[in-house]
Amino acid sequence: MEEPSISIVNDPDAADRDAILCPLVAYYNEKLGPTDFRPFAIFLRENPKDAIIGGLWGWSAHDWFVVELLFVPEPLRGSGIGSLLMNKAERTAIERGCVGVWLDSFGSQSQRFYEGLGYAPFGKIPNYPKGTDRLFFQKRLLADVNSARSVLP
Repeated sequence: MEEPSISIVNDPDAADRDAILCPLVAYYNEKLGPTDFRPFAIFLRENPKDAIIGGLWGWSAHDWFVVELLFVPEPLRGSGIGSLLMNKAERTAIERGCVGVWLDSFGSQSQRFYEGLGYAPFGKIPNYPKGTDRLFFQKRLLADVNSARSVLP
């Protein structure tokens, strides 16, 4: 193979991402086995026909569940909805046979929230974004649907 050219693109699109992602996934599928990637979402709406106002977005792969996005509108914070969303995600993770959940977030308020749900910190990028820290959390689960009551309230 001859030496490739290198180009920088400041506004790549989804197809550009897929051009890198598809061979990367194929490589890891060959080395580690199929990912069994499956997305998951829980939507918050003011009523069933309204627009989405918040919720949780995640996915499972390689026996782990990743919470990629969690948003509860400001007026609903402190009401238990965030905990309810996380509980539903954890139950889904267990049903999918996942051994744990991991996520990242920012700042001390989220740290108190996730630690209160039994998540343990496993990494930190200080001062990112500037003025706060990016925090990484994980929670080990029993990957047995019949044992879910022993892990989750």
